Amino acid sequence: MKSSAKASILAKRNRARVVNPGARECKRNEEILPNREEQYRLLFEANPTPMWVWEVASLRFLAVNNAAVRQYGYSCEEFLARTLRDLCPAETLEKLERTADTAADSAETTLCRHLRKDGSAILVSVYTSPTIFGKRPARLAIATDVTEQQRADLKIRQSEANLALAQRVAHLGSWEVDVTNREDRANNPPRWSDETFRIFGLEPGAIEVTHDSFFRLLHPEERAAAKKTFVEQLRTGQPYCADHRIVRPDGSERIVHVVSDTVRNSAGRAVRLGGTVQDITEKKRAEEALQMQARVIESMAEGVVVADEAGMIVTSNPTFERMFGYAPGELVGRSVSILNALEDAASEELVVQVMETVRQNSIWVGELERRRKDGALFVTRTQVSAFFSAGRRHFFAVEEDITARKQTEETLRQTEKKFRSIFENAVEGIFQTTPEGGILAANPALARILGFASPEELMEARYDVGQQGYVDPERRATFKRLIDTQDIVNGFESELYRKDGSKVWVSENSRTVRGAGGEILYFEGTIEDITERKRAQQCIREQAELLNLAHDAIIVRDLEDRIEFWNRGAEKLYGWTAEEARGRRVIDLIYRDAQPFTAAKEELLRNGNWRGELQHVCKDGRKLIINSRWTLVRGETGEPESVLVIHTDVTEQKKLEAQFLRSQRLESIGTLAAGVAHDLNNILAPILLVSPL
Repeated sequence: MKSSAKASILAKRNRARVVNPGARECKRNEEILPNREEQYRLLFEANPTPMWVWEVASLRFLAVNNAAVRQYGYSCEEFLARTLRDLCPAETLEKLERTADTAADSAETTLCRHLRKDGSAILVSVYTSPTIFGKRPARLAIATDVTEQQRADLKIRQSEANLALAQRVAHLGSWEVDVTNREDRANNPPRWSDETFRIFGLEPGAIEVTHDSFFRLLHPEERAAAKKTFVEQLRTGQPYCADHRIVRPDGSERIVHVVSDTVRNSAGRAVRLGGTVQDITEKKRAEEALQMQARVIESMAEGVVVADEAGMIVTSNPTFERMFGYAPGELVGRSVSILNALEDAASEELVVQVMETVRQNSIWVGELERRRKDGALFVTRTQVSAFFSAGRRHFFAVEEDITARKQTEETLRQTEKKFRSIFENAVEGIFQTTPEGGILAANPALARILGFASPEELMEARYDVGQQGYVDPERRATFKRLIDTQDIVNGFESELYRKDGSKVWVSENSRTVRGAGGEILYFEGTIEDITERKRAQQCIREQAELLNLAHDAIIVRDLEDRIEFWNRGAEKLYGWTAEEARGRRVIDLIYRDAQPFTAAKEELLRNGNWRGELQHVCKDGRKLIINSRWTLVRGETGEPESVLVIHTDVTEQKKLEAQFLRSQRLESIGTLAAGVAHDLNNILAPILLVSPL
């Protein structure tokens, strides 16, 4: 558009110099001024702007000036032997023909491409007007070469486009305002670039920019201070640079960086104020994020160190310095190899290996044995990665002191080893099961108890305790009820089926393991094969029934004299039930005098048995005379385990014996009295005979 306008201006200037040779004008000129034709010829040929005349019907050149010869490279004769078709490319010629048809009687200015003799193309602004040449309809053309001007305009447009693109990419807008006439501010509004509009959340040209537009878009808390600063800048002419918060029409907030300066004339008077506004919201957020990252790194529990490609420490956080025993900043400029526990050469080689791994794989993770400043050794888990800063590679390492953790892990490994040994070699079965009874884990003892050759065979058989195990299904229901309400069950006895269908009695200790949310994960516990014990208990019960048939009191007590067994004979004899007697010390229950009991116990321990009579006390306070027989019971190792006691009540027998002895004594006394009486009679008889005398 600018080129067209300029071409139009140039054409008008040429029109001012060249008279349009209309048919009637030519006739009048021939009549009035016979020599005018010569003047026109001179003006035509001497004109510095290329000109020619071409016939409308054939497009043949009728006349050309020297400027046209120079511009197109044809001689005058070559020009006159050609037509306009030789000068114009196809698209230009088509346009020219359309123009000739529609504007045959009017002047016209067009912008088109022409070809020189050497084949090069030029861009020309062509002004044509109708004329009569040799009594033939023709058109006079004035062709101005605007190629360079067009290139200059294109460069200007490209420069403007590049500036707009740069501003858009950089989020940088520009503005300026004329301050020569401050009283007439309304007619001298600021001028904003398109990007300035966008920064403020507006489409370019969406509002009429005024001097208050910028301040209206500022955050309300910053408007007053910004206006004051602007006025001060106008007064002093000092540059201005500040960050402001703006509020876009959609309500969003952004941060802009504003820079402005004053342009003065030669007299030192301010004539223009201009500057830039840049959206630095993302930059500010990035800066805040970097500051936050720096604070995070400073406060990290792990040690952080940065080294350059030469392995020299650039920076480290306080945790890293404390970890290695160095003062703040003491490590900067020193080689990272001094931190390794290895000797110098081996340490440097390790550093090189780690860096090479990072170059190839972007990261290195592993454990390193480290050395503190005081020489103490410790272990770290280290992760090394790389980043570029100022075009140079740097290595970033995060280290965690895992010495205590390594010691704990070693302890755990030893503990696990012991546990595994216990698990594998335990006599009792150890298990983990699902809440439904499916086996998750089992040790060899459990497999043997259930009749399997190994835990693997048990797991592969998918043995389900809940569905297959219980001989009495009610026991499973009872177990579930107890474990659901108590989370732990101890000594739960039940009879299970083995692999071959045989039965085994077990005593189960189990607990519930729950997840973080309280859900049941599994049951775990132990199982003891108590089949033999059950048989022994059955045998004992049968024996106890036999003992209960005995009339004597039969008591079993431990070595601390606590009653373990108390038969029905003892209940009848002493009045204490088995429940009342079991667990109590026998000396507290049936003895008033401990001395005879103690003496008998000492002899029992020496000889292994004791027999004798003792006085006991019943529950109701009656005293009994007991014929007692004690036997020391030894275990498989020969050590004493308990005492078997048989008590026979001889109280009535003792009473009868006492009565019999008393009768015998009385009978003896009677016999003695009779003898004494007889003897007295023998003595007194003579006396009585002579007494009358």
